[in-house]
Amino acid sequence: MTVICRINASDFTDGGFDIEESIKFARLLEANGADGLDVSAGVGSTSEYHISPMSIDDRPILSLVKRIKENVSIPIIAANKLGFAKDWEEIINNNIADFIGIARGLIGDPECVAKLKNGNIEDIRYCIHCNQACIGYILNGLPVSCMINPEVGREKEFEVKTDRVLNIAVIGGGPAGMSSAIYIFVKKRP
Repeated sequence: MTVICRINASDFTDGGFDIEESIKFARLLEANGADGLDVSAGVGSTSEYHISPMSIDDRPILSLVKRIKENVSIPIIAANKLGFAKDWEEIINNNIADFIGIARGLIGDPECVAKLKNGNIEDIRYCIHCNQACIGYILNGLPVSCMINPEVGREKEFEVKTDRVLNIAVIGGGPAGMSSAIYIFVKKRP
């Protein structure tokens, strides 16, 4: 059985868990058989470090992930707002982490990894880190949805098909209009 432990690189609170303690903890986990570490950060009062919103720059804890990676020999998973596909590859190629953890990005585009693998990175629909329909909905007891992927949580509604040609005009270039255009002109064309 593979055991991967999720740890905090830092709580980002006074008197809380910090990077030095995290490094000691990572070494302890490795010494006791952990097969890998999934590194996050922040606690409830500093949630911007584990579910980073738009207002936080990309890769907010990557320097901490790197510090942990430098101190253990087991694989490390980097997580939390890791930027774009080119950034994901740089994280791996620069030996900052061994794996990339993608959560909200897979809600926005469940095919993002396949698109990267097939060299279609320009087609990736990136998470905008608005936290409105994913995290916000969950915290309010609602099903997960997504502001950039209108199909999430409504997949059955998007199975509607027509037996005749429809003339459709998409008016508006905001997120809803662009998502509609992608859905109509890319996903549903023969």
